Amino acid sequence: LTKYLYWDSHFMFSIDGGVTWSKGNGTPLPLPVVADETGAADSVVLNDEYGYHNWLSSMAAKGGFLHFMYESQLPKVREHYVRFDLRSHSVDSNIYPVWQGQNLSIRSLDGFFATDSSDASALLYAISTNQSKVGDNRIMVLASADSGRTWFDYAVSQSFSHSYAIGGARLARQGGSILGTFTNLIHPDSGATANVNEVWFFRVGAR
Repeated sequence: LTKYLYWDSHFMFSIDGGVTWSKGNGTPLPLPVVADETGAADSVVLNDEYGYHNWLSSMAAKGGFLHFMYESQLPKVREHYVRFDLRSHSVDSNIYPVWQGQNLSIRSLDGFFATDSSDASALLYAISTNQSKVGDNRIMVLASADSGRTWFDYAVSQSFSHSYAIGGARLARQGGSILGTFTNLIHPDSGATANVNEVWFFRVGAR
């Protein structure tokens, strides 16, 4: 390759603490496993996205599904929510190029899922931002009550210059909080005298 690429994303799982590994359908995977599309692990990205940056932000397991959040930087950027059904051993939902609730939409390289995987009634939260709106980046929280089949607006923050490196705790219990951090990048062309990187903490009530 003549340039760097976040090429793709694959997954495998282990039920014995990493001693052995398998595909999503339980087929054993002998180690080492080739990490690109020539290997045997299950792929998350679409075939026409190879050759472009594919940034996997987060993965979560809940309710018999694996949930994936990633952005593919084709000329027309796609933001993906992908759901893999562990019972049918297949992807049964892939929301793209826009992933949104009623009004809020996610578009970012980073973000995370939060939920209580031990509670079947707990919401699944997707926390990220919409970086397509230059100079008006807001932390956005989408939520799902049906294991990712549909999503609704849950919370939105004040406006930031450029919210980046969004991360947080993956556990969010009912009655507790979604906890996260991010960096607000303030560039000289926004009126600042020099690059300023502000580190922020945020908290959102979970229900």
